[in-house]
Amino acid sequence: MRVSYAIAWALIFTSSAAALAGEKTAEPPETLEEGVSRLEHILGRYTEQDNRQWRFVYDDEVPYTPETGKALVIARKGIETYGVPIRSGNLITFDTILSLQRTIFDVGSDGQRNQSREIQNHSTTRYSLRCSPAGDWFFETVFLSHSIPEFRDRPFQYGRVNWLADGIELVGLGTDNFFRQEGKLVPGAYLVRKKLIREGDRLVETINLQGYELASGPEGDILPMPDFSKPFGECFTSRLVSEELKPSIRKP
Repeated sequence: MRVSYAIAWALIFTSSAAALAGEKTAEPPETLEEGVSRLEHILGRYTEQDNRQWRFVYDDEVPYTPETGKALVIARKGIETYGVPIRSGNLITFDTILSLQRTIFDVGSDGQRNQSREIQNHSTTRYSLRCSPAGDWFFETVFLSHSIPEFRDRPFQYGRVNWLADGIELVGLGTDNFFRQEGKLVPGAYLVRKKLIREGDRLVETINLQGYELASGPEGDILPMPDFSKPFGECFTSRLVSEELKPSIRKP
């Protein structure tokens, strides 16, 4: 299937509108300074007297069916830390540090599990947010470091930022390798919706990710974007609640 970037962006905007139908939305910031302030309300602000950061602990099992009748269970153990936002030129950036072990189990028709793969990754990701002249907000992500050399310095997501009353939603496209039974990996693209919501002294991260086969361009070239007519099975969903943000130890 041949898919244009215009169609892809149209789907991002449509997906955003549908997802936000039940959310308490907010007007987007008009300036970078306002954007930094809004993100500081969500992710925190760094000072020498208060250097707390959000930390998520992974210790769960997530069911995933990438192909009809071929279910997987992904067991996750690890830690992810969110850094605070800063202004960098015409961008607002924040970083995350992730150390994650994933154990992949094939699930048979009888419900029995068989371990097919185990992966342990360490990575640092930078999120960069920018405001267009029209007032729309967009984001890009890149691996600053990664335990797998081929992923280092690699951009892997881009899309739109939706501003919520107590958080943000990132809706965009990316590429990755997708798990299959028997430990196989298949290249593909995806549409992802990631929300970061501040709930008192906790941060809630929800992810909905649908994988697709890679699309073809007008000349038949394989492109790093989804073929929306060929999804990879079910949507992958995840919800994590951070550790409680405890009072910091302030200097006198």
